[in-house]
Amino acid sequence: RHTRRPINNRTRRGSMAALPTEEEAKAALQGGADSWRNLVLRALAFGTEYHVVVTQQQAASSSGDLRGRLPSRAEEAANLLATSLEGYIAQIHHEAPQDTAFSIQDQMKSDPVINATVESLWTVGCLVSSEDESKPPTEGGAGGGDQSPKQISNDCLVTIIRELARPRTAQQSNQMDTTDDSSPPPNNLPLIPTSLLQTSLELQLLEQVGMLPKAIPLKKKNPNQPDKTPASDAVRRLRKLNTDLYYRQNKFNLLAEESEGYAKLLNYLIVGIRDGGVTAPGAVRHVTELIGAFDLDPNRVLDLSLDVLECSLRDAVRSGEARSFADVRKGGEDEWGISHLRSSL
Repeated sequence: RHTRRPINNRTRRGSMAALPTEEEAKAALQGGADSWRNLVLRALAFGTEYHVVVTQQQAASSSGDLRGRLPSRAEEAANLLATSLEGYIAQIHHEAPQDTAFSIQDQMKSDPVINATVESLWTVGCLVSSEDESKPPTEGGAGGGDQSPKQISNDCLVTIIRELARPRTAQQSNQMDTTDDSSPPPNNLPLIPTSLLQTSLELQLLEQVGMLPKAIPLKKKNPNQPDKTPASDAVRRLRKLNTDLYYRQNKFNLLAEESEGYAKLLNYLIVGIRDGGVTAPGAVRHVTELIGAFDLDPNRVLDLSLDVLECSLRDAVRSGEARSFADVRKGGEDEWGISHLRSSL
C-alpha cells in the first residue's frame, strides 16, 4: 500500500488541481505517451492554475493570492516532472548502446514521452500567453505587483520550463532513485533538448525563458523607435529564411558557375536535336527540365539557343544542299534549301 498525500479542502472544492504523486508519475511513464501527457497537464495545472485562469474564474483582485502561492507550487511541479524525467532518461541511457551523448540527444528528440512533455508545455503556453506581456519574468517566477492572473500563471510556466531545460550535473543525477541498476544520464545535458524546445514553443515564451539569441542592435533613424527584442529579431530572420527558401530562385548565368548543366544543354541543342529526331514539344520539355535541374538562367538559355540556331542556319546555307540564287528560278524555293532551313528552325 502506498500512502497518499493529504488533500486540503481547497483541492476538494475543485478550484485547484492536486499535484500527482511520484508513484502516479512512474505509472504514467510506464503507460505510454498519452498517460504521461495527462499527468504533465495535471502537474502544470497545479503549478500554474491555467485551467482556472483561462476560464476567468480568478478575479483581478486575487492576483496577490496567486502571487503568494503559485511560485512555490510551480517549483513543486517542476521538481516532480524533473525527477520523473531523470529516471526515464537514465533508463534510456542504460538500454541504449554506449555511444556518444549526441546520439542520446537525438533519440530524446524522437522519444514520444519527451515530445508529449513539450506538447503539453506548448499547449499551456498558448493558453496563458497574452499580447501585453512585454516585460520578461524574474528569476523567481514572480513579477511586479501590477500583473494580471494570466501573467502570473505565465511566469510560473516559465519557471517550470527553465527547470526542465537546465543542464543536469552528475551530483543532481545521482540523487535520483537508482534501485533498478540504471546508470545516470550523461553529464551537463538538459532533460529536454534545447533544440526541441526552440522548434516547438512560441517565440514569446522562448524569449521569456531565455532561449533566443540576443537581437543585433541597429542604428536608429528615429530616436523614438523601440529597441528590437529577441522575439522580433527571430521573426525577422525567419521571414527572411522563408523568403530565401520558397520565393527566391537561384539562377546561374555564367557557364563556369554550372558547367555540367550548360554542357548538357549545348550537347542537346547541337547534337540531340539534329541527330535524335525529337519533336519540338519534346525539345521544349527537355530544355525546361535542364533549367529546373541545374538552376540555369532562362535568359542565358535563350541566348545560347539563338546562338546554336544561328550556327545551324549558317551551316545550312553553306552546305551543298543550298544552291545559288540563280538556280532558284529553275525549281522554286526548295532548290535553295528552304526546307532544310525550316527543319533547323
